[in-house]
Amino acid sequence: MPADPPADTQVTLEVRRRAADALARAGHTDEAVERYLEVVREYASRGRLTRAISVFQSLLALDAGRGATQLALAALFAVPQAPGSSDIDDLARTPIFSGLDRDIFLSILSTLGRRTVSPGETIVREGEPGDAMYVIVHGLVHVVRHAEGGEPRVVDEMEEGDFFGEMALVSRAPRLASVVADTECELLELDRARFEHLAQAHPSVAEVAERIYKTRLLTNLLRASPLFGLLSESARRLLVDAFAVKAHPEGTVLLEMGEPGKGLFVLLRGACGVFHVREDGSEVPYPAMREGDVFGELSLLRDGQVTATVRTLTPCVVLELRRERFDDLLLTDTAVRERIYALAGERYERTRDLIARDTLARRLV
Repeated sequence: MPADPPADTQVTLEVRRRAADALARAGHTDEAVERYLEVVREYASRGRLTRAISVFQSLLALDAGRGATQLALAALFAVPQAPGSSDIDDLARTPIFSGLDRDIFLSILSTLGRRTVSPGETIVREGEPGDAMYVIVHGLVHVVRHAEGGEPRVVDEMEEGDFFGEMALVSRAPRLASVVADTECELLELDRARFEHLAQAHPSVAEVAERIYKTRLLTNLLRASPLFGLLSESARRLLVDAFAVKAHPEGTVLLEMGEPGKGLFVLLRGACGVFHVREDGSEVPYPAMREGDVFGELSLLRDGQVTATVRTLTPCVVLELRRERFDDLLLTDTAVRERIYALAGERYERTRDLIARDTLARRLV
């Protein structure tokens, strides 16, 4: 993120913005437009794109053909990029706005909502459906996830220019975490209806959102399992393109013992039960799957049937890699192949031991 301007400059710009707001409310439109344009230019020149965009929206509502909008757009497009930053850095700094032409950029800005939240207010809640993404104009928030025992845990903090909510917006999966305001915050909001309308009218918007989504998905994948950290960066990108994010309610059977293997699974959120199914249909439980666990590999490696039933114990979010992509994306890497075979061997031995113990116990009854 660009370096902060001096505190007195920051305060002065906010005071000038509020003065423009007051002029607009009083009906002094021409003067308000002029003040808004000055503030947009100042924020943009300092690299404070989200603040500039927020003020630009106020200007847009008043301009009505006065020409200030085009001048403000020129200032926004001249936002300096930090020396040495990459395309990914730029994408993270200006998420949905990067790489778009002016007409599309203007379409997005005119549809963004603005939201102000108070300290302590929950902006998005873990487990709920996601219907919007947000960019922080100013303020500080923290990201909270609930551990298996139900205790909340702060996993990240975000500030001006950061964004969140795009994974649920693009994938339609439940929110993976809650986001709570530490301070009073102003947010730019892009909800699902506006996003889908923009994506239909301007396909490049959907492409940019997909890039953001894939970048965040890769982060979650690496956090969930160290297995994928063994891959090269280019291999990780290919893998992320092949994985699908799926949300499943409690009680969903993901793999069924005796059926052909469907693919490789990574448990991002929730818990899954693993069961050996006897001939009479009764079940013997294995240790449950927890967040970050990988499963489904045994049937893929042996090109055979699933050796245990996996069923969700809670609502779960799972990454799924279909079996037809498993060999070419994972088994071509020596380190990953060895780790997967080791994991499969451990599970095979565990399965064999459990069946043997269960058979012996039934005979002694």
